[in-house]
Amino acid sequence: MSKARRTAFTLVELLVVIAIIGVLVALLLPAVQAAREAARRMQCGNHLKQFGLALHNHHDVNGKFPAGGSYIGGRYNGITAPADFLAQYPGYANSMTGSDWRGNFVVYLLPYLEQNGVSSLLPNGADKPFSCYVGTSPLASFPAASEALKTVRLPNNQCPSDAYVRNPASKPQYPRGNYYASNGPTAVYFEKCTAIDPFATYTSGSDPRQTYPKNPIDSKAINGYGPDPNGFMGMFGVTGLPLAIREITDGLSNTLAIGEGLPQWSAQRDNTDKGGIWLSWWYGLSTTAIPINYRSDQSGCGNPARDVQVGTVGYGFKSRHPSGANFLFGDGSVHFLSENIDMWTYQYLGCRFDGQSIKDY
Repeated sequence: MSKARRTAFTLVELLVVIAIIGVLVALLLPAVQAAREAARRMQCGNHLKQFGLALHNHHDVNGKFPAGGSYIGGRYNGITAPADFLAQYPGYANSMTGSDWRGNFVVYLLPYLEQNGVSSLLPNGADKPFSCYVGTSPLASFPAASEALKTVRLPNNQCPSDAYVRNPASKPQYPRGNYYASNGPTAVYFEKCTAIDPFATYTSGSDPRQTYPKNPIDSKAINGYGPDPNGFMGMFGVTGLPLAIREITDGLSNTLAIGEGLPQWSAQRDNTDKGGIWLSWWYGLSTTAIPINYRSDQSGCGNPARDVQVGTVGYGFKSRHPSGANFLFGDGSVHFLSENIDMWTYQYLGCRFDGQSIKDY
């Protein structure tokens, strides 16, 4: 008599197969996730390369790079503005009340990023009084006809690894971006909670390795406010002072231009009352005085050193990439900098005129 043919797995065999599949999935999933993140990081770097091309095209046409931000109200805060300046900026009110606020480097680069259609939505042009908004509140006083400009989601302005800015449900009306101009090792104001600055050693002049001017957080020169371009140490400042290549004396290949940021970890870049939308001057800059990927994701002032509202921890370069962030250098090259980079090396890369030629980072 012939044996009956078996037509099914036994329970033990089925469990063994399931176990093997589970092990394979567990082994393959991290590799798949790593491959996806590598692709996203590469795409993010390509976004920065587009900004690099746009920066140099802007310089070729205008003889200068764009300003990082154009807060004209902070140019001559507390001091008398010269007559030629007042003639150029008739809306200036000699104070930091928000008079004649304009846009940021992204706004100025729109025509060089093949975004002429978006640029045409500016009410008065990119470099005219009240080009993006008027008064003390960017969103409250923005011309109603320019709602289309506020809601633009630029194709190269968001890192694919940051689900927060890519998710329309998080900020459905006014998109944020992930790329910020470098203010270098320049102090920023604490904004909320208390006057805390855990990284003051990199801006206070207290360390002999700091070769650039003292810039404490209680100074009127915070963020490079004022008429002197040497008030900010990076390639970009906040009061509408554009720089030329000749003013980057350390060399473009030794100076950071643009890096990644996380609006979710900086209330000033996320809340509408501070003009966190992509075209605001407030949006535009980051300081290298805060370590890369430093977490500022708490709230309520219980831990100011990690609080999203505190500018001295929120205005740093941050990313969703593991272990570091992408940066565009002044020469147009893109490099991934480790979050464990030596902080003085990081400051020297941020500063444009400290005489430091950094090759190993």
